[in-house]
Amino acid sequence: MNDDLVRRSHCVSRIWGHFSLKTKYAHKIFEKHQVFRGACECLVLEIFNEMDIEVDTYGFDDNHFHAIIDLGFWSLPDVCKKIKGTTGRKLLEMFPQIKKTYFWGSGLWSRTKYFYSIGRDRTSIQRYIGKQRYFKKGLFKRTLPASQSTLSNFAA
Repeated sequence: MNDDLVRRSHCVSRIWGHFSLKTKYAHKIFEKHQVFRGACECLVLEIFNEMDIEVDTYGFDDNHFHAIIDLGFWSLPDVCKKIKGTTGRKLLEMFPQIKKTYFWGSGLWSRTKYFYSIGRDRTSIQRYIGKQRYFKKGLFKRTLPASQSTLSNFAA
C-alpha cells in the first residue's frame, strides 16, 4: 500500500478509514449463503474499482461487511449511497428467494453505517478485520494516470 498523498488538479488527499455496513434485521445472510456473499463481494469490489477507491483489507462476518479504504475525493454519504444502493438492488434482483425469506420486500442494508478515520497506522484495524470469518487483503491499489502524480513526486 502506498502512503503517498494523491494529488488531483487542486487537491491533495489520503483518507484511510475503517468502513462497515450491516444487513437489515441483522440476518446472518453472509454465513448461510456463500454464493450470495461471493456475489456481494464481487459487486462491492467492482464499485470500489469504478470509484477509484483503494482497498487495503476487507472481510465479511455473519451479517456485516468491513473494509479499510481510502475515500480519496469521495464523501462518505456518496460512497454509502453507491455501495448500499447498487449492491442492494442487484443482489436482491439476483436472489429473489433471499429477498422474500429474509428482507420481506425491503432493502438489504440497515440504515447503519460506520466509518472511523484511522490515519497512517492501520495495523490494529487490519488485525480486527483479519479475524472476520471471510477475510481478504489488499485487492485494489489506486493507479494514477500519467497526468497526475503523488505529492512526494511533485515535491521532488
